[in-house]
Amino acid sequence: MSKEKIQILFIDDEIQMLPNLEFNLGKVYEFAQARNMKLAEPMLKQNDYDLILLDLDLEKRGDNNKGYKKGLENIPVLKKDYPEIPIIIVTQTRSQDIAVEAMDKGADYFFWKSDFNAKKWQRKIEELTDRKYLRNSLKKLEKEGEILKRKLKAEKEAKYPFIGCSPQIEEIKRTLKLVAEELPDLTVLLTGETGVGKEVAAHYFYANSIRNQHDFVPVNLTEISKELLVSTLFGSRKGSFTSSEKDRIGYFQQANKGILFLDEIGEISIDVQIKILRFLQDKEIRVVGDSKTISLDVQIIAATNKDLDKAVKNKEFRADLFQRLNAYPIHIPPLRERKEDIMPIVAHYLKVPQKLVENNFFTPKAKTLFLNYSWLGNVRELVNAVNYMKIQQRIKGRNQFDEDCLPDYVLYSKPLEVSYEMEGNDFTHEESVTLIELKRIEAALLQKSKKKEAAELLEMDSDGLRYKVKGYFKKYPNLFKDFKTIVVAYKLKR
Repeated sequence: MSKEKIQILFIDDEIQMLPNLEFNLGKVYEFAQARNMKLAEPMLKQNDYDLILLDLDLEKRGDNNKGYKKGLENIPVLKKDYPEIPIIIVTQTRSQDIAVEAMDKGADYFFWKSDFNAKKWQRKIEELTDRKYLRNSLKKLEKEGEILKRKLKAEKEAKYPFIGCSPQIEEIKRTLKLVAEELPDLTVLLTGETGVGKEVAAHYFYANSIRNQHDFVPVNLTEISKELLVSTLFGSRKGSFTSSEKDRIGYFQQANKGILFLDEIGEISIDVQIKILRFLQDKEIRVVGDSKTISLDVQIIAATNKDLDKAVKNKEFRADLFQRLNAYPIHIPPLRERKEDIMPIVAHYLKVPQKLVENNFFTPKAKTLFLNYSWLGNVRELVNAVNYMKIQQRIKGRNQFDEDCLPDYVLYSKPLEVSYEMEGNDFTHEESVTLIELKRIEAALLQKSKKKEAAELLEMDSDGLRYKVKGYFKKYPNLFKDFKTIVVAYKLKR
């Protein structure tokens, strides 16, 4: 107990009992007496009592039962106002019926005054006050847990901030928050161009979800080789294939009770699509090399920059899986359609107030060029441009971002510095996005001597970067003619 002595309020209009209590139990307990309920009320409000000893017959009458009946009505009143304080009834008359009725009304125990036994009374008082102490401790822990939960949620949101003040982004945030809080089993499909912030949106969803006390497991499906994708997702038993030297827990199991984020869902093979469909239908998986199924409680968030409806028509994606994934689609618009989000994002990455960026960081001409650029690479390209401009500003010794600080592709309103001999240079959207990605990879390889270091610079692992490059080369080999460093580093041959 936190106090030196347990504080007990004795509510009794007779004075004979108190001296006996203090003589026998005064070394352990500190007693205060109220002669009636009216006097007890201010004492209870002003002091933190650990226990109440309540005499039922506070107003003596000719008919003793009437006195007890009135005293019984004090129990629910005390329990309502002070639910955490245990109540022990003390009665003069030995009546089992009255004791039972007192317990029914909320009393925790009863003593007969005529059977006073110091050791017995002390044991019961300690039991009840310990119980109160534990209840209060649990409440305190629960309160501290809620505070910690809110703190962790804020930290998660801060780590993956969903920046934007446009009506589109504000509406998406409201939708994500509502679904996360109220529909923890619903499958969510995030769509949008590369770099719009689909993973950031998924993290924002997780931060607001009732599942956020469990794991969030993000998986970029294009960064895992096709040969290992099934075992990586669903796990494998030792010896189930040549390189399987021990049991492996897959991403689905790692995300049990939490959220699994499947990025680039449009790029997986039909075989893997079937396995994911089975999970969405039955909430069960089968580990590679095992005959038994495992039931899991996982919420799926999938993301793609691909037109899955078109992929279904082209028989590249299963219609039934698309319908399952499309339970709640949320489209994140490209940055060029929400220009009011550009400066808040810049302010965030520069770690300065937005008003300062709006009014002081750009020269008028540079600001106009910056805002009017198409941003085909969306937020990812914007962040790269901001990092470039910070370095250029220092090199050039400028007080503001002027035209000399802007990347050439922004300054000249061209998405890339390289040129291509395609018919009218008329790229599809996917080709334009791929060109931006290839430029980033080329720049990283030029800056770093090792592919692993280049991958780290791009916030990827080396295997993931290799699979991405080879995937682009397989799909768009004609785009690689000006990216000689990539071609040489990854030994790409037509």
